[in-house]
Amino acid sequence: MNFLYGSSEFNDLLQECYLAQSSILSGIEFLVKANIYDNKDGLFYSSFFNLSIGVERFLKIALVTEYMYSNNFRKPNYKYLTSKNHNLITSFNDCADVFNKHGAEIPHLDETHQAQELFNFLSTYAEKTRYQNLNKLTNSNKTDPIHPIHAWVEISESYLRKYIKNEKINAELLKHYSKYPMATGFTYHLDFNGSPLLAIDLLMYQYIIKKSRPYIINDLIQTLKPIHQMLNKISLETNNDPNADLNGAVPFPYYGDLFPFFFADIELFKRVKNWIHRY
Repeated sequence: MNFLYGSSEFNDLLQECYLAQSSILSGIEFLVKANIYDNKDGLFYSSFFNLSIGVERFLKIALVTEYMYSNNFRKPNYKYLTSKNHNLITSFNDCADVFNKHGAEIPHLDETHQAQELFNFLSTYAEKTRYQNLNKLTNSNKTDPIHPIHAWVEISESYLRKYIKNEKINAELLKHYSKYPMATGFTYHLDFNGSPLLAIDLLMYQYIIKKSRPYIINDLIQTLKPIHQMLNKISLETNNDPNADLNGAVPFPYYGDLFPFFFADIELFKRVKNWIHRY
């Protein structure tokens, strides 16, 4: 089999898989290591960049693969993907539509879906809020009313209260505060309204970010997992079909092997810190 870069549709798909895989793994690891008000805000931006890019490319791999599978391996035209821009929700819902024709039961990402807020955030970041700081510096009228990191704190708190009872949150916060008996008064940071930030509020924000992230990551992966399962099914069926030419070119990469993090669960996301070199 010829693995020369760009030599076939197979290799083009394979390279896209490597890009999507690496971007998602990097996004997860950066998110695990990021926290607010600790001079590592860049890790948030790196995570948002990588997750939005990785998810977008994964969804477009899925759309191209399904199109080729359903059309005797003919490739779609250029506008088939470019019409979707960077909108992750549009691409996800298009994936749901095409794979549901093959027996999947993938619900649309709408206001009733538990991951809609998360995907909307990543989609908005991919389309416009990644330029938020530069837009403000140049007086652009495209500035979003809420900063991406402020929006992320709100999403994190939403996930925390969705998955952990308030009584447990309050007990863990008291325990967290007790580790820092000197954390009183104001810090040199500003809160999201531009006022001096209390030390106890800084500790609260850091707790929220740290405690919620495995649930956020797990929700992202579990939402995408049905699409991965359909990709795996298509590649196995096509490549291993009894009528397949075993001496010819393999039509599709083995998607099940290329995205192993789809087999992870919440306990793994709570425990593992290093993802880039895990697989």
